[in-house]
Amino acid sequence: MKKTIYTLAAGMLASSFAFAQDSTKTAGKFTLNGYIDSYYNYRFQNESATTDLNRPFDVKNNQFALGLVQTRFAYTNRNSELVMDLVFGPYARLANFGNLDALLGGVAGADASATGVKGGNSVAIKQAFFKYNLSKKFNFTVGQFATHIGYEGVDAPNNFNYSLSNLFNNGPFYHIGAKIQFIATDWLRLTGGVVNNWDNLVDYKTQKSLMGVIAINPSSKFGLYLNWIGGYGDDPSRIPSTAGGTVGPYTRHLFDLSVGLQATDKLYFGLNAAYGMYNLETGSSTGKDTTYAWGGVAGYVNYKFTDFLGLGVRYEHFNNKSGARGGIVGTINNALTVTMPITLSDGHVILKPEFRIDAAPGRGIYKDNNGNGIDHQTTIGMAFIYKY
Repeated sequence: MKKTIYTLAAGMLASSFAFAQDSTKTAGKFTLNGYIDSYYNYRFQNESATTDLNRPFDVKNNQFALGLVQTRFAYTNRNSELVMDLVFGPYARLANFGNLDALLGGVAGADASATGVKGGNSVAIKQAFFKYNLSKKFNFTVGQFATHIGYEGVDAPNNFNYSLSNLFNNGPFYHIGAKIQFIATDWLRLTGGVVNNWDNLVDYKTQKSLMGVIAINPSSKFGLYLNWIGGYGDDPSRIPSTAGGTVGPYTRHLFDLSVGLQATDKLYFGLNAAYGMYNLETGSSTGKDTTYAWGGVAGYVNYKFTDFLGLGVRYEHFNNKSGARGGIVGTINNALTVTMPITLSDGHVILKPEFRIDAAPGRGIYKDNNGNGIDHQTTIGMAFIYKY
C-alpha cells in the first residue's frame, strides 16, 4: 500500500514538474477587471411616474437605479485567449432576455413583458469564449461573444454617452456560435461565422444564422467596419405585429456600418448606420413577399477638453414605421444627447451628466403629466461609474 502511495506521489510530482516546464514555455497572463454603474434620471414630462423611458437600459425615471456590475476574467498566452465576462443587475436582465426566456421555459425571444424582464436583478453570462490563433493570419473563436453589430456597446465606461441609442437597442446584444478571422493585411481583416440567431442561449431550429465583418483600419486613428448578420426563420416571436396572423417562411437580415475617426488628439468623430428587414410570405394570393424594414443613422462628436473633462454629442434618426422592432414602434424617432464626462481618481471614477431630448412626431408614445400621449420627451440625468 505504501509503495502504491509513493508511486502515485512520484507520478504526480513528475507530472507537476513537466507541466511547470511546459508552462514556462507558454507562460500566460491572467487579468481581472470590471466596473459598476448606477444612474439617476429626471423626466420633465410625466415627471412623477417611474415608468419606462422607452430606452434600452436606463429605463427608470425620478429615482436612483443600479445599472450593471461586471467582472471580467481573461487568460492569454502566445496562441490563445480565454474570456469569462459575467454581469449582474438590472441591465444584465434586460440584455439577456433570450437566455431568461429559455431558462424560464418560455419561447426563445418571447416578449419581455411575459417574464417580467423590465424589473429586478439578474446574473448573466455576457461573454464566455476562447480564441485560438491557428497562424499569424487565421484565428477562430468559439462560445458566447458580444455582437459585432453597432457602434455602441453594453459597457458604460466604453461609451462617451451614457444612455444608449435606438440603433443599439434594435440590434443584437450577443451571439453563441463560432467565427473565424482572416488577417489579410495590417489594415484589412475579414470575419465570418455561424451563430444561434440573436440573443438566445438555445436554438430551436435546424437553420443557423450567418455573420460577417469587413474591418478596414489603415491607421490607429481611423476604422471602418461593414457588418452583417442574416438567417432563415431565426426569430418567429419577433415577427412584426403588423404582419398579423400566421406567416410563411421568412428571412431576416441586418446590415451595419460603423466608422470612427480620431481627427486630433482632442476631437473624435463617429458614425453608425444600419438597415434591417424581415422578408416574409404573407400567404396572400399574389404570392409576393412582404418586407418589414427598420434602420437609422447616428452621428457622434466627442471633444476632450482636458484629462478631467470632455463633451460628447450624439444625434440619431431611427425609423421603425413598419413596426418591425420593439421599443420605438410604428414611428420615426429623432434624439439629441449631450453628455459631459468627468473623470476622477486616475480614470477609475467617471461621472456623466447628460441631457437628452427625443421626438417622435404624431404617435404619442411619450406621456405628459396628465398621462396624455405627446410626441417628445426631455430628460436630464447623471451616471456614476467606477471601473477597475
